[in-house]
Amino acid sequence: MLKTVLRYLVLAFMGTVGLYRLAEYAKEAESPPFVEPAPPADVRASSTEDGVVLTWAAPADHERGNVVGYRIVALSAAKAVVDSASTANTARAYTVPDPVASEVHTLMVQSVGSGGVTSREVAVELGLADRNRASR
Repeated sequence: MLKTVLRYLVLAFMGTVGLYRLAEYAKEAESPPFVEPAPPADVRASSTEDGVVLTWAAPADHERGNVVGYRIVALSAAKAVVDSASTANTARAYTVPDPVASEVHTLMVQSVGSGGVTSREVAVELGLADRNRASR
């Protein structure tokens, strides 16, 4: 369990001559544990004229942690990163723009929770027809 130390500085004036007393108080407070959020649901990828589009739904299990955003990674066939992005928690789609889209073989998305804790990745591989369409 992480601990957060809160420090308070208290300055008290005594009388009109300006005598004062300085006291410092510290209080330990336990930080809530960061919980891994549930992964995105219903993840799909398709090609459009603008590039490759990845769509997803918000995790159904909201009890597993607060989703504050999503992390997207696009990989080539050689598993090299060709594009990556982070989005807000309200986003439900990301477009890998041309000309990078023709290199995309796999798209991955994961939920990002409080404290930067991430869910497992959900990966979608593009079929050959989608890759050919993206290269046009």
